[in-house]
Amino acid sequence: MSDLSSSREAEAAIARIEQQVAEAQLRAERAQQVQVDIDAVRATATAPRREVSVTVDAGTAH
Repeated sequence: MSDLSSSREAEAAIARIEQQVAEAQLRAERAQQVQVDIDAVRATATAPRREVSVTVDAGTAH
């Protein structure tokens, strides 16, 4: 294997790794947004005669 061929292979490997890192960063950003969206989910229900009301969010019931 020539030095030029080794150099090209190394450059190609580095480019693949950089692409994988960029993709992983994008997935991490999307995961953070999903977490924000989940944290924003909240629902409240009240019994017909209003004797009890429940609010539920992503983490707890109140």
